[in-house]
Amino acid sequence: MAPEPPQFHLSNGTDRPPKVHSIYVPSTNSWQYVVVDPSTQRCVVVDPVRDSCKDSAVLSTEAADKLVDLVKQHGYIVDLIVETHSSPSPPQTAAWYLRMQFGDWQGAPPRLCSDGTVSAMEKLWQRKYGKTRKFVTSLGKALEDGSSIMVGRMKVQCLHLAGFGTPHRRGFLIGNCIFGAHSVALLSQVSWRTSSSSNLAQQDQMTAAPTNAETCNQVWSSVQRVLSLPESTRVYLEQGVQSSDAEGPWHDVRHCRAMNPYLGLSAQDLCIRWEGERQAHREPAQRRRSLLQAPSVMQKMRPKPPRSHGADFGSIELDSVELERLPREVL
Repeated sequence: MAPEPPQFHLSNGTDRPPKVHSIYVPSTNSWQYVVVDPSTQRCVVVDPVRDSCKDSAVLSTEAADKLVDLVKQHGYIVDLIVETHSSPSPPQTAAWYLRMQFGDWQGAPPRLCSDGTVSAMEKLWQRKYGKTRKFVTSLGKALEDGSSIMVGRMKVQCLHLAGFGTPHRRGFLIGNCIFGAHSVALLSQVSWRTSSSSNLAQQDQMTAAPTNAETCNQVWSSVQRVLSLPESTRVYLEQGVQSSDAEGPWHDVRHCRAMNPYLGLSAQDLCIRWEGERQAHREPAQRRRSLLQAPSVMQKMRPKPPRSHGADFGSIELDSVELERLPREVL
């Protein structure tokens, strides 16, 4: 018998402590999660990805298939798939693939909440049928800022995290855990999405940070939202390998506050601090690029070869006027 179809309740019900399964994907250096309500076995899939392949024509679902195997192994029912859009170089989503896989397994597909996904579908629709024909989908767009949805008895709350290079950046608070907000809490350089951020040298990454006051204010507000959560809240990683001494791929809010170098600054002071750091990082980067592009300084200083009609003292070239000034015994 197929599991009963997913049920959704927009409510302010009581949070339940979730059970979290984490899967690290080496090819994308990212994490994907299955967050389960232990009392009902219903769950949420967070940030599913397809593997990154050197050959762009190759599609690999190895990482996504691990999620499918995990769900089937435990007998979970997937009610919801969400994406945080937190990666600086966004990997290819596996949300559509998983929606079909879980639909076959459960008898009904899970809900997919992603503004980025639905917006892309809407653009394709308008390109083919024109803007006059209304685009309608049963998928559902991402949740409004601060709104929540019940998965079993577990509340999933959406936080819009503005100022990080994409209008779709989201954090999802589920019980005592938050996903898609680790780089925001630490204000690390992987917070900002730029088209070339994956190719930037470490000392050049500061130039990818916000450059205007409005964006700095948005970033500051987003950071305060995350760090104002209870100190025991677990902030799960979006990218990078977990440290060997960590209990899992997360740090609590207390640790994030201690590690954030900008904690305590106002929005205005944050803008001033960033501008100073940007200048400090830009100067060595410019010098490095100029040395690579311009002829070597040592090449410019290399002495000229001696001429046949002049005198050569080591590597010094003398013309006829200078020769007349030298004592005869030297010549």
